[in-house]
Amino acid sequence: MKNETYRFYADRWKNGFLAILFSFLIFILFSKVLNDTSYMTGTGVTVSWIIVGLSFLFAVICLIRTIDPRPIVEVNDDGLRIQTFLFWEEFVSWEEILEVKKEKYTQRASNITLNAHLKVTSYFLRVYRPNKRSIAINLSLLNKRGNEFNEVIGRYMKVNKTVG
Repeated sequence: MKNETYRFYADRWKNGFLAILFSFLIFILFSKVLNDTSYMTGTGVTVSWIIVGLSFLFAVICLIRTIDPRPIVEVNDDGLRIQTFLFWEEFVSWEEILEVKKEKYTQRASNITLNAHLKVTSYFLRVYRPNKRSIAINLSLLNKRGNEFNEVIGRYMKVNKTVG
């Protein structure tokens, strides 16, 4: 295998959409809910402000992910370089990897209404290492370029024989 580096970036469309969605939520809360709080209890006002704060935080994170030119995952002969959070990166060499698994997390809420069910599913690629915490990559917000991400990871795992 050549000494190539494969770079995978955030899915800019999804992150941009989420940034707009969170900004719209902030606008709605300010213009409709927090504009007149005379009908709300103190707890309701506090919860609304917490939702505004969290929405602002998530909107900023999604906006940064949208315009950030750095890759989320870099794969090369030495190992994986993973951007774990906005400004933190972690390098994992192929010798250090015990196992890589694609995991599906599903959250269900069944009591929303009598006829509605909510199911949220997200996929993570989790890298397990000896005596260290595992690292997860959220695949739903990563631009995988079709099957290229899975093919590259599978090719390097076969070459380095680290599949558990």
